[in-house]
Amino acid sequence: MCRWNGEARQQEEILISTPPTATCDRNKKRAKENEVQTNISRLKQTNANVHVSMISTRLFANQNRERGY
Repeated sequence: MCRWNGEARQQEEILISTPPTATCDRNKKRAKENEVQTNISRLKQTNANVHVSMISTRLFANQNRERGY
């Protein structure tokens, strides 16, 4: 994405004027947010896997019952 010089200069000034600890804190916050999102995604996937497994088990049990096993 192209930026005009004023915007680029403004971004540069913000970076220069931002204390390193503030940047570090923002990075830590982003890392924590990413970790939380990753954990949520993993839990959703696990929940979906369990749900599919339960459905498969029920279908298998129903088929066996119908076949007289």
